[in-house]
Amino acid sequence: MTLEVNELIGDPLFQLNALLWLTQPLPHGDRITPLFYQHGFTVYAIAPLLPVPLDLRLVGATSRDSHEGRRKAGRSADSRV
Repeated sequence: MTLEVNELIGDPLFQLNALLWLTQPLPHGDRITPLFYQHGFTVYAIAPLLPVPLDLRLVGATSRDSHEGRRKAGRSADSRV
């Protein structure tokens, strides 16, 4: 897939990516010169925090709890050896 330069520059995702790279502290001599960062600009946030829906939080908590239980059970079995 080859994009023309004008198509690429007009792509909002490319523009966002370029902005993010220009605000990062990059090593001196890197191929990208972080102009915005050099002038004191940083990225605070791209969007407000999005809350995870309750049903997904419950699935994650249940999964984490069962994983912890298996890990503890494995540890106690190891200590008996």
